[in-house]
Amino acid sequence: MTRRRSTFKKQTLQISLHATNLTNIRGLVGTSNPLASLTLIPAEEDELPEEIGQTEVIENSLSPRWATTFDVDFEFGNPSKILVNVYDHHQKHNTKMGSAVFELGKILGAKGSVKAKKLRHGGILACRVQKAPDKKKGVLKLGLRGIKLKNVEYFFGKSDPFFELSRQVQSSNGGHTWQLEYRSPVVMNDLNPEWEHISIGLDDLCDGEKRQPILISVRDWEKSGKHKFIGSVQTCLHDILQNVNPTAVGNPKNVNLSKAFQIKRKGKTTGNICVTHAVVTGELDGKSVELYSSSDSEADLLSTQKRF
Repeated sequence: MTRRRSTFKKQTLQISLHATNLTNIRGLVGTSNPLASLTLIPAEEDELPEEIGQTEVIENSLSPRWATTFDVDFEFGNPSKILVNVYDHHQKHNTKMGSAVFELGKILGAKGSVKAKKLRHGGILACRVQKAPDKKKGVLKLGLRGIKLKNVEYFFGKSDPFFELSRQVQSSNGGHTWQLEYRSPVVMNDLNPEWEHISIGLDDLCDGEKRQPILISVRDWEKSGKHKFIGSVQTCLHDILQNVNPTAVGNPKNVNLSKAFQIKRKGKTTGNICVTHAVVTGELDGKSVELYSSSDSEADLLSTQKRF
């Protein structure tokens, strides 16, 4: 069969998902561990559905915010639909919690590019669609450490902190909200955690713009999935790069906090976040750079710009 050549304009879209108030299908034996899978529904009857992938598992949560995103090709004017299935993850099998079908074009036309649907067995599934970031942009290699975090466990031990990185996006009401982009591993029983270094694309974190707002949030991990909020700070890539303190390791009593970010909860300081390592390679603010870190000045940045 000869397929007709499409005359529609093509673009790559990025899809992100979150759900609220899912029904706990485990009943009294625990709380569900939701994951979501995404399938592209073909426009032509003779084509087969294409499984795009699945999110990470969010343990013990009925309102999961998945960090995994999906990139799909979209043709304007050509109806494209996706099927999202939500499952409760078990070691041996997954149990379906609900499903919804979304039309990508309608989501793009919605306020904030977000659509939500009620699931048959309870809960709401929301889907956000936006233009996929430019993958040619740079990569941030980042190391963070918490210092003197508030112990929200009180008399039951010490907090088990993890951090999240979120970027600012438009909300459905015309304002702004935060979209989760990264969630760190948990450091158990430690108020001065040294998290593993990570690498994250600047396209995902801040659209490759060093002044774009970034939210760093710290939470105390709970087996129940009801993680306790410790505090957060709004910053940007520029400030992260300008406040690196590679000596903020070892004994927390000896760490200089002059470059630390204070995290707050309800206006009260609940700890400090130190940037122990921050290096950008690739493209930043539309400039191709080989290296840009806290030790580089603006002049250094320009001197490393690749000239064509």
